[in-house]
Amino acid sequence: RREANERARWVEFVEIATDPAFEKEFMQAMHIPHMKDKFPNVKELLAKKGSSVEIKG
Repeated sequence: RREANERARWVEFVEIATDPAFEKEFMQAMHIPHMKDKFPNVKELLAKKGSSVEIKG
């Protein structure tokens, strides 16, 4: 524990933005509409108008 505390004092900056795991966690923590469900409002409008356009995702 003492050694870990000593080393922790040496660290000034840790770049975590390049870590894919961090990026995934960060994006999941943000509320971005339609991130998982591809444009549900547009899909509903197209269905009401009888459009044959398909939204793939």
